Amino acid sequence: MNVLMVVDELADVDALKALKPYFDPVEDLQLTVLYITDDKSCIQLGTDEHPHFVLPDAELIYRDEIEDRVLRTFRPWHERVHFRHEVGDDVVEILRRVIREASIDLIALNPRQHTDDAYAGLPLRRIVLRGDEQPVSIEDAVRT
Repeated sequence: MNVLMVVDELADVDALKALKPYFDPVEDLQLTVLYITDDKSCIQLGTDEHPHFVLPDAELIYRDEIEDRVLRTFRPWHERVHFRHEVGDDVVEILRRVIREASIDLIALNPRQHTDDAYAGLPLRRIVLRGDEQPVSIEDAVRT
């Protein structure tokens, strides 16, 4: 089972801790953590289908902080957790591409994201991570 979580800030990574109890009982659980940088904050090199972006130093540092926290949080399962960074302005298109490329089965959302229109049209089941509360069980989310 492949789970996707989009993170915008370091606090989102902390919400991911609610998934830790599932890694041992669900042996095929894979987690892709996606961080998206708006391309308007970057310098674009090239105009082809796959342009290269130069990110501001502050954005590079922040991205690295998020990746480091993700990898530290899930250190015992490091081979099953993947950090992915994308640059663009069409969040829905990025999400659809990542879902397709990573064969995502389920998306984990924090309460702030749960009401975001970008997630409403995605053809995926969802669970909402609610901080200290227990998340909806993955098994129930997959069956609904």
